Amino acid sequence: MKTDYLINFKLFCNRRGFNLEQWIRSSAENSYEKLSEMLISLKVCPPSEDEYNVIKNKIEAESVKEEVVEPKKPVKPAVKSSRRKKKNEKDSV
Repeated sequence: MKTDYLINFKLFCNRRGFNLEQWIRSSAENSYEKLSEMLISLKVCPPSEDEYNVIKNKIEAESVKEEVVEPKKPVKPAVKSSRRKKKNEKDSV
């Protein structure tokens, strides 16, 4: 299929709410070839492979940082205080 008839990828993302970063995170088996096939079937011009690789590398770097982060001390839940009930003055008279 000719790429002249395909709509711009950024326009598609804005109108349909498609996020490439979320699509890559949804499955580890995603590849640029699968992305381009899917977008061409939707009549959308796929992004450049460099753009795809930049986002994929960013996601991989974030996942490495999450693994390295040490667990913090457990946070104690806030203690709930009970309210004092006011006495009804009319009943005590």
